[in-house]
Amino acid sequence: TTLVSIRRPPSSSSLSRSEISSIIIIIIIIMTATTTTSPPRPPAGHKSTTGGSSSLSSNKKNLKFWAILLPYFLITYLFFYIHVIQRASIRGEIQQDLHHHYRQHDLLKNTGGKKESLALQKSLKALEEDYQKETEELQKSIQLLQEQQQLQLQQQQQRKQEIHTTNQDDEIITALQNQISVLQHKLDAYLGWGQDGDPFYSSKVHTPCHKFHAAQGSGHAYGLCLDDFPYLNCVVYEFGIREQVEFGMELTEEPYGCEVHAFDPSPITKAWYNGPSPTAMKLQRKPGKWKLYDYGGGFADETITLREYNWGQVSIYHYPESVINPQNCTVSGHCRYHKHKAQKVHQLPVRSVDSIMKELGHDRVAVLKLDVEGSEYRMLENLIDSGACLKIDQILLEWHHYDFDLRYGLSSIPIHNVFHSMLKEKCGLEQFWIHDPTGWPSNEKLYAEMGLTLRYNIASFKRPSSAAAKEAANKPPVFFTKNHGT
Repeated sequence: TTLVSIRRPPSSSSLSRSEISSIIIIIIIIMTATTTTSPPRPPAGHKSTTGGSSSLSSNKKNLKFWAILLPYFLITYLFFYIHVIQRASIRGEIQQDLHHHYRQHDLLKNTGGKKESLALQKSLKALEEDYQKETEELQKSIQLLQEQQQLQLQQQQQRKQEIHTTNQDDEIITALQNQISVLQHKLDAYLGWGQDGDPFYSSKVHTPCHKFHAAQGSGHAYGLCLDDFPYLNCVVYEFGIREQVEFGMELTEEPYGCEVHAFDPSPITKAWYNGPSPTAMKLQRKPGKWKLYDYGGGFADETITLREYNWGQVSIYHYPESVINPQNCTVSGHCRYHKHKAQKVHQLPVRSVDSIMKELGHDRVAVLKLDVEGSEYRMLENLIDSGACLKIDQILLEWHHYDFDLRYGLSSIPIHNVFHSMLKEKCGLEQFWIHDPTGWPSNEKLYAEMGLTLRYNIASFKRPSSAAAKEAANKPPVFFTKNHGT
């Protein structure tokens, strides 16, 4: 028997180097065309919003990362993968040749062909060497492929971490830019600086009310706007009631039908509510419509120091205990001090409006009334910073303990300008009513003896009225009766 061929022809399933190169070149062309294609340009005049600029930038960076890195990973991995397949295919062919020659060798031994047997042995030895060599090459290729996979995984993780760090940096930069913008806004409002800094901003009405109602409360009238008012579906928060609950009681009745929650930690309020007052007894019989809580409003959920104030109330205000007495001075011109009785101190609980709304399950408050003897500033700070003011339709408040700008006079109040400006910019709330552009000074003898000129004012804020409310301005409001519905 004569050996015609030592090696079998290559299998049709194996790929030549030129075929592998062609595949890689085609993939490179496709990936290059994909990554270099520019996105469609926005139409002329298009302006992107600032709110999503950070996330949009991050998405672009992520897309750019994957568009550049994925083709590289895919091509590299495909090259080594095809190389391993090629090596495995060659190794398999050599193994088949070995089996074939072993069978021929056994046949020649049985038939006695010595020369042919020796030649076949040499061929077998050469095939075994080739098989061993291809096996080693295949193992090297597999090891190289595994190392490449591990390297690619490490590069992916490193790049993801870089993108995550970049995104965090972008978020920090955006937050700092927002904080700087808010600080600049506050400073301009306080100083009355530039075009956006009107020194008389807080003494003006900035949005009209078409259905105005003067609601009585705490000895004053509060401006309540009935444009877009949610009759029978309204929640009212009233902070600081002392013993005067006319405001809340009115809003529980027709036509409003509101659910009123009153908050006051003053000892005088607790004594009144638990005492023999007919009004308190009447309110206790309306637990579903009017409820009193024995804590006040503040910047956070905490216990704070409140001091004895006028009319038996408590206040955050700490007045001076030693003041100069100009009527009792020495010849040398040194005046003696007049000592006032120290205020009685109370440690009382307060809560932020945001926290109260979450606990009571309210996602909307129709009216927030504040008469909290100086704590309105801290409460408003929390409302603005937390975003809780976005869930409130109207704020009715009494301003306490402020002074005017000596440069412009009584109707220029820097601290109020700041709060007015922030309520508009951060909450969408604008002043629709003010008791007096200049407010009024306290006429208490105690403060006069202390040399204090404490001023007060009342103001109301709301969102701009809807078009429907403007159209219905001349129509009578909707009233409700128990027997006939609307």
